[in-house]
Amino acid sequence: MIMCRAATRLMSKQLDVSLTRREATLLRFHVMMCKACRRCQQQFNMLHDIGDPFIERAPDSTEDLERHQQAVEQARLSSKSDTDESNDKTD
Repeated sequence: MIMCRAATRLMSKQLDVSLTRREATLLRFHVMMCKACRRCQQQFNMLHDIGDPFIERAPDSTEDLERHQQAVEQARLSSKSDTDESNDKTD
């Protein structure tokens, strides 16, 4: 079993390169057992998805900028609703 710090490093690494089978298995097992790391992995993936369209170029038009701002706002709202649901379950 790996610790959370190692799991987050693997989460970050898997966004850039393929993990070895061992790394992928260790991460998968850890994420199944650790709620905080599941949440962290969701956030890593969300940030990666939001940033993907802008990796090769910065927004060079008003339309691109507006689309980026909408994606960020949608992610914020989604994250806030997930946090609210989590707080409701703990109350």
